Amino acid sequence: MQFGNFETDIDFLAFFKEMKCKIEYLVTEVIDRKDKKIRQKQRSESVDSLSKRLRIYRPKCIIIIMKDIENFVLMAVERANLPEDLFIKSVPFPAMSEKNRINCELGIAKILKDYVVGH
Repeated sequence: MQFGNFETDIDFLAFFKEMKCKIEYLVTEVIDRKDKKIRQKQRSESVDSLSKRLRIYRPKCIIIIMKDIENFVLMAVERANLPEDLFIKSVPFPAMSEKNRINCELGIAKILKDYVVGH
């Protein structure tokens, strides 16, 4: 939305990479979708791994795509000792409803616009 229309997801991802952006996952393995306790345990156990990756990447902006993982990502950011002026925002995960998908897309578009304007 913010940067034009892309014909395919591959076109968008190429542009995303060209902009020096990266998609990173909290949990890098298959996550248990049925058992909430196991899912939370997997997320908690993945904080240190994400923290190590963040320490390497030294991002200036993080967009968390899923409100349920926000606290885990924030723990990873804290453990990575990233700068305090790091731009961090979160949006709903784009699944389960059309409303979530739209709110996710609009949220990311606004965040990118705000971040680009502010930096």
